[in-house]
This record gives sequence, structure tokens and C-alpha cells, in this order.
Amino acid sequence: LNNTLINFQDNLKSYCEKELKNKFPSDTFSVAIEAEYDKVNNEFPIKSIKIGVSDGKVRKVEKVDIVTTSDNNKSSNDVDAQLKDSIVSLVSNDLKLDKKIIYVYKL
Repeated sequence: LNNTLINFQDNLKSYCEKELKNKFPSDTFSVAIEAEYDKVNNEFPIKSIKIGVSDGKVRKVEKVDIVTTSDNNKSSNDVDAQLKDSIVSLVSNDLKLDKKIIYVYKL
């Protein structure tokens, strides 16, 4: 059963990466899937999908500031809002998932 869960996550990861690469060919993606087995319903609900996005450009080394408050402004590590919305919508619609479980971040 554990191998089935791992295969499910790997297959879903490969599928997402392929679909994202087809839709956004100039970007590189790293996908992580978190799922579990539901014995009652005999299914594999997806808990989260984390998608890392890289535009392929080399970035300069940036100074790191440690922030201790929860009021963070948009940092340079955030993905462009329009791209993020497009990625979330594509994955959500394609897999029929709630947008709240899809997280997009910059690699």
C-alpha cells in the first residue's frame, strides 16, 4: 500500500511537471505532492501540491534578512502574481482540486 502511495505521488508529480512545461515552456518547475491513503473511502486524497518555479535566469546573490514578524512584504522570492494565478488555475482545473492546497514559490 505504501508503494502504491509513492507511485501515485510520483506519477502525479510527473504529470504536473509535463503539463506545466507544455503551458509555460520558458520556465522550469519542481513539483512536490503530499497525499495519504483514506481507508474508509479507499482513495488517495491530495493534501498539498507545492510547485517551485524558475525562469532559468541566474540571479545575483542577495542579502538575507531575518524577519521575526509575521507582517512580511512581498519579497524577491515571490512568483509574479499573474504567473502564480495561471499555474494554480491550470493545476486546480486539470486535477479538479481546491486552489487552497496548491502552493507556488520561486526556486
